[in-house]
Amino acid sequence: MSDAGQVKNLKKFMHLNGAHPPALLRSHPPASSVAPSAELRKLNQPPVCWIFLRCSVFASTEEADRLEHEQDQKNREMWFGILHPDTGVSIFYNQVHIFFLLYMLAFLPVRTAFQISPGTDEWAFWADLVIDIAIMFDLFLNFR
Repeated sequence: MSDAGQVKNLKKFMHLNGAHPPALLRSHPPASSVAPSAELRKLNQPPVCWIFLRCSVFASTEEADRLEHEQDQKNREMWFGILHPDTGVSIFYNQVHIFFLLYMLAFLPVRTAFQISPGTDEWAFWADLVIDIAIMFDLFLNFR
């Protein structure tokens, strides 16, 4: 079997068995007995040991990269992108929450210290209600 065929079989084996090192060593001859041929270099494929290192040490394969990309796309679409840190919606959402926190930082200690409680006809009551609902919604999203 050529080196290129061994590399293909090794990739298939590692895909099926999760790149388990003892199983890999049993199924493939030691590197000293297999010399890279011109056919392998012509195909521009890395040597077998590089493939093993990439899969077992760095845990980066085409399939893992594809699955990570699919999960990233799924997270971007979930809840209109609020939960994904790189979307414009989540940046705006975080800035609104920072504004809400600064509002509470400024007004909550004053209201508590001077025992001020706004009535339902004042804007402060409705602002507090909107902020409370937004914080509960945020807790719901983050603990799902």
